[in-house]
This record gives sequence, structure tokens and C-alpha cells, in this order.
Amino acid sequence: MESDTALVSRVLGREVGGKQNILIFSDEAHHAYRIRREEPDPGEEDLLGDEDEAEDFYKEATVWVDGLDRIHKLRGINACIDLSATPHYLGRVGQDTNRSFPWVVSDFSLVDAIESGLVKIPQLAVRDSTGAKIPGYFNIWRWIVEQLTPAERGGRKGSPKPEAILKWANAPISMLAGLWEELRAEWEASREDSRPPVFILVCKNTAIAKVVYEWLAENKPPTGIPPHQIEGFLNRTGRVSTIRVDSKVVHETDTGHAKTDEAQWMRFTLDTVGKTVWPADRQGRPLYPEGFEELARKRPAEKVDLFLSPYYGWAIERLVEAIRPDASQGEAPEIPRYEANREPGSSADVDYWTTRDVREVVRSHVNYVVADTRVWEQSAAYVLDTHPLVATFVKNAGLGFGIPYVHNG
Repeated sequence: MESDTALVSRVLGREVGGKQNILIFSDEAHHAYRIRREEPDPGEEDLLGDEDEAEDFYKEATVWVDGLDRIHKLRGINACIDLSATPHYLGRVGQDTNRSFPWVVSDFSLVDAIESGLVKIPQLAVRDSTGAKIPGYFNIWRWIVEQLTPAERGGRKGSPKPEAILKWANAPISMLAGLWEELRAEWEASREDSRPPVFILVCKNTAIAKVVYEWLAENKPPTGIPPHQIEGFLNRTGRVSTIRVDSKVVHETDTGHAKTDEAQWMRFTLDTVGKTVWPADRQGRPLYPEGFEELARKRPAEKVDLFLSPYYGWAIERLVEAIRPDASQGEAPEIPRYEANREPGSSADVDYWTTRDVREVVRSHVNYVVADTRVWEQSAAYVLDTHPLVATFVKNAGLGFGIPYVHNG
């Protein structure tokens, strides 16, 4: 067991130090509140699934508040401000469903939040094909549960059977997916953006998610359920369109306890949905997440050798044509810009302060190489400084020499 003193020191760290009378901001506070779990009412449906998942939910929701108690005991907390877009009970379907927390003191309406761009716009079913007087698709989960037999529902303590859920969920899913497919086709035809729209489907538990994923991505419907007709959802060789991310994977990767490469790869995939390029450093090199390159080398990959001899000359010509300005088309020619009021520069004039990492070198008129990277420039400086064919070199830092260029338009 970790003592209160050790926990406070670990959590607050050097930034807070020994300060007291702390103000706390709890972001996404609907996930962190003290729960006094009561016995469920007769007929109450457990939204969390099996008992193990429910226990994990109740335990996790209490951890944050327990930690605040221990911090308050030693340092004192002046106030704790909860911030949440859904300040109500989410844990179960029963008397507390959608009931606002009793400590809510300020309400910013959903319409105001959408108009100001603070939250994403929710998507609801726009039509209902059941023919019922009161459309059921506008609360799909409740409508599905009402259709299940007692055996399919699994009782108060059990979990609904995934195949039974999909038997009733396939129609509304196909309806919304059809709208998504229409939008995808429109985007593809416009060619303004190569990325397709994202369709997010949230399932009650991992068992249901597995069955739905196999139906959507692998075209493997359970017996009695028709296959969907959405081409954009199918995963094929060399093209992954649908991914499945379990909440346990997100939790494990966030806490650094991911046990398998598959879980880590799943999280990398989730974090890069909608992105076409990696973030880059100042030199334009991609910045990969920690562990990504090592994991990528483990993934199955097919190496293809191409005989480029007849084509590399053409490729060079095309690149040169694209890079050099075409004066005949009115493009300005590239000419050096000289400073008329300054004499020719020299590396002897380099003199400035820096807090960056430096490497002492011998074969340079400047005694240090100032590195802007963690490893690459340091390694390059060592190779240049020790290579027998290098007489002298200098890094372009503090020389006053610049190369103008256009980046991203």
C-alpha cells in the first residue's frame, strides 16, 4: 500500500511541491465521482454488462475522488470544480439514468455548446422503418432491449446475447451506414479531400463489439442475419477500413500497461484516424510516437524489388521540371539575394548563446555543433568530424545564411 505522503509526492511532483490550499479542476468529471452502490431495483437493466465490468467501472470512478481525499488530508483543497459535457449518471438504466448530479451549479446548454463549437454535433436516426406509431430508432438501445426475449436478455445479472442484439440492431445500423456511404461517395467524387468520413459505432460490451465487427469488417453475419451492403466498411487485403478498439485497450495504453503488440498497434491506429501525414520536426522529419517504429518492424510486410533503371532518369527530369521555375510561364526565376550593406560573412563571426545540446568538434571553424535533434545531428557531426575525406565543415547555425522556401502553400 502506498502511503498518503508518497502518493501526494508522486502525483503533485515538483510543479506543485509543498504548496497548500490547492484548486482542483476535474475534466470529464462524469467519469470520476464517489459512488455508493445500491442494490438494483427489480426489473432494472444493467447497462454495464457482466458483473466484472460493472465492478471495474465502480472502482475506477471512485479512484479519483479517493486520491483527492488523500491530497486534501495533507495539503488542503480549497475547491474542486467539475467540468463535464454530460453531468449525469451514466452507469446503469434505472431510476438514476440521465439524472443530473445534485452538485451541478452551472449549465451551458447543448445548443449553445454546439453553436460555439465546444462539442461535436450528435447524429440521430433521421427515419424509422419499423412502422411503429412512436419511432423506436430514436432510442435504439432501449428499443432493442424491449424486443429481446427473457432468454436473449440474460436476466438481471446476465448480459444480452450478442447475436440477439445484432438481430435487431442490423436494420438501424444499416440505415445510418447507408447515409454514411452516400456521404463517402460524395466526398470521393468531389476529390477535395482524400480522407473518407468517419463512422463511429459504440457497443455495450466487448462481446457485442466482436460480433458487430465481424459482421461489418469481415462480412461474417451470424445465422439468420443478412449481410450488409456497405462496401466502404469491408476490410480487404492491403486496405483496412474498419477497426475495433476496446475500452480496455485505451485504458491499458493510457496507463502504459499494454500487454500485447496488437493492443499497442490498435491504439496507434486509433490515434491516427483522419491523419494523412505524421507531425514533423524543424527539419521536416516525421515524429513517430514512442515505440511505433519498433512495433512497425514486427508487423508483417511484403518487400517488393523494382527494376527502376529505365525510369529513374524520367523521374529525375520530372522532379527538376517541378522544382525549377518556368520563366516562359511567367514564374519568377530563382536568384540569390545578396546583402548590399554587409561584407562577406565568415564562420569566425559566429558567436551566440544557446541552451541546446552541443557537440565539440575539431574539423570545423566553429568549435561546437548546436543540435536541434536528439540523435541525428549529433551522429552526423561525429561522422563528419572523423571521416578521412572531410577537410572542414560547419553547421548552418548563427551564420546569417537562410534559404527561403514555401511550406504547405
